Amino acid sequence: MKIYFYIILFLLTTSCSQAQEGWINKEALNKREIRNIKALSNLYGLVRYFYPNQQVEGLNWYKFLIYGQIIMADVKTDEELIEKLDFLFKPIVPELSFCDPSQRNRINNGNFIYLWKHSGIGKKPVENDNTFNSEIIACAKYEEGLPIADSLYCFQLSDEINAYLPIAISYRHPKKSKQLQYLIKETDKIKYKLFTENLYNIAIRKKEKKFQFLESEKFRIADIIVRWHIVKHFYPYFHEDNLEQSWDEIFNVAVNNAVSSQNQEEYYYAVCHLFSNVKDSHIQLIKNAYLGGFYAGYLPSFFPDIFVSYVNDTAIFNPASAVESKDEKHIDEYIVRSINNKDIDSLIKEKRNYISASNSGASNQKLFGNNMLFESLKKDSILNISMQNGKIVTIHTANAYPAFPVSMHPYFLKKMEGDIYYINPTYHAATYDEFKTHIGEFQESKGLVIDLRGYPVNYIMDDIITHLSTDKIKWGDFRLPVYYYPNQANVIYQTETDYLYPSEGYINVPLVFLINENSISYCETIVEILKRNKIGILVGSNTNGTNGDISMINLPVFSFTITAIKDFSGYHGKGIEPDVMVQKTVRGVINNEDEELKAALSYLSVIRVP
Repeated sequence: MKIYFYIILFLLTTSCSQAQEGWINKEALNKREIRNIKALSNLYGLVRYFYPNQQVEGLNWYKFLIYGQIIMADVKTDEELIEKLDFLFKPIVPELSFCDPSQRNRINNGNFIYLWKHSGIGKKPVENDNTFNSEIIACAKYEEGLPIADSLYCFQLSDEINAYLPIAISYRHPKKSKQLQYLIKETDKIKYKLFTENLYNIAIRKKEKKFQFLESEKFRIADIIVRWHIVKHFYPYFHEDNLEQSWDEIFNVAVNNAVSSQNQEEYYYAVCHLFSNVKDSHIQLIKNAYLGGFYAGYLPSFFPDIFVSYVNDTAIFNPASAVESKDEKHIDEYIVRSINNKDIDSLIKEKRNYISASNSGASNQKLFGNNMLFESLKKDSILNISMQNGKIVTIHTANAYPAFPVSMHPYFLKKMEGDIYYINPTYHAATYDEFKTHIGEFQESKGLVIDLRGYPVNYIMDDIITHLSTDKIKWGDFRLPVYYYPNQANVIYQTETDYLYPSEGYINVPLVFLINENSISYCETIVEILKRNKIGILVGSNTNGTNGDISMINLPVFSFTITAIKDFSGYHGKGIEPDVMVQKTVRGVINNEDEELKAALSYLSVIRVP
């Protein structure tokens, strides 16, 4: 079996390819080229996702977009552009027109209405879950809110070119037409070569994997087009992020960044730059490739063995290791001034251009909490970190995983001074069973501090909350978007209402919940429930501002996650504001003080229990 696998892999790594050998250094596309690419892109998004032709299942859309670029290579005028677009797309959409055909609009005359139904997009990053689904459906009769069958809708492809096509039809395409067969045959002639190295170097010498298909600027442009349309049509916060005002211009920048990339690392950052315009902290690129049925690890990241925090616009070096004594620390020994002679503020500003985050606090969480500020795509990169007192620390990026700060509270439950209990459901060993064994003690305490500055494990908070209220508690206001129209038009939101029901053992004591930018996604759902139902007091700083279920978008390279379900609570991009705001200080961080916890304990110590 292994021999068979290596024979197939060898064929993949040595097959001929239409991609050029080596990366072409091309600075940018001219206005005509951008105009052509954008028209191809806009029509692709409409046809792929919203024209219901069941016979195109065998069409590889990446190859189609590459083929389209080849066909339009010499287009000089809009007339030629229309001619080429008609040639490319008419085999898929027989009704396609580029002149006003309003007189041809007609009411559905068929027995069924065929159209695309997108319940979200992609799939959940867990097995056996079909929350997100895209399929061509058949309706026995017209329903309000659906496109009218056979009616030609007008879509703008560029300033002076409109396309007219139906997004619902009254008939089923019986078989592949000769034109569609020819189109699929021509696109299939485009071959991807997986690796630039041969089998021996990849499998035996374990050389770093370099994917030759990325050397083709046409493939990279196709990849940008695919990603751009997923956001344009299916990102549920598209309007909240004000992307309708800028997404077209972002497309131009992204395409030119893709074209000018001179190696796979540069292209990775070009994709990161595209997504940095989307205020979604759930966006995460996977640095792997899956092509021709083969999965390949790719583009490893390396990190230094340090942790830097960020407070009051100040970067603080390795505070967790500075707790050897309780003596007052000299602040200038820990404040970072520059890295490799680059001013720290300039470096942070530059790195933010490659981070997808809901707000500045969420961006700080990614850069510093996840240590992405120091991510390097090359092993043993050297970091010369200059402190405010002039001291220079030299570090190598040798770790395959980012270093995370040592937790100040490495436990689940602890009784604090003043008969107050601290509960940390984000601790890796936290369990509901252990929580239940202490309910009697909690009921006799002066109060509880529950730490939600992170991601609670095993959905433990679902069970804990049932002991904090005597009424049933409505779950968050999440709605699954269903798309029948392109461009985020006429979205239908499906609502499923869930409740948490009270359990025996009501804990009727004062409650404080700690929150900050590390409170994200499921944790923000919990915080929103607490705030809406007026359960306890929130202490700390704003939450991350990122909520809604995650979808996985599988692509040939750099698959990614993105939010696909919309939270109607209104906290997207803003986060949930605490009842008691705590501003951490540079001195407090350097001395390893948990100022948010101190504020919570102070609040509970003075409150009077009736």
